[in-house]
Amino acid sequence: MDARTRHVGWSVAFAALASLPHCGLESEGCTMLGCGPALRVELARTAWEPGGYQIDVKADGVATSCAVTLPFSSCANLVTCDRADPGFLVESSGCALPAAEHEILGVLWPLSGPAEVTVEVRQNGKLLGSGTYEPTYATSQPNGEGCEPTCSQADEQPTLALP
Repeated sequence: MDARTRHVGWSVAFAALASLPHCGLESEGCTMLGCGPALRVELARTAWEPGGYQIDVKADGVATSCAVTLPFSSCANLVTCDRADPGFLVESSGCALPAAEHEILGVLWPLSGPAEVTVEVRQNGKLLGSGTYEPTYATSQPNGEGCEPTCSQADEQPTLALP
């Protein structure tokens, strides 16, 4: 790369930066933080035994049923739900670890959470536990006032204790 190419490259880079929304970069000091989950219902269990698990979620009146089999057979398709895009994720962990370390961590709404949600967890058809939550959400701008993103997160992240 010669000096002219380097100069043109820097000019293009500076022009691109100058065209970005300023968001107060100099005066407000915007950072690049992202949002955490809007809502996460932790599923707390000492040991996740082998078997078939069903996680039923009713969020703002919409019911979804998800299935997980422990131990995982691979790291692909760990959770299957009866709706293509339920708006939440069932978190799982440990697929590359020994079977005794496979677990279901919780139910997570990454962007916007429901006003009311019920979570039920069954193992081999037997109800392990259920909880109904009506979270309140706080709005914040973690990168500074006037800087994106605007986040909405539950004031408290509930825990569903399972035997």
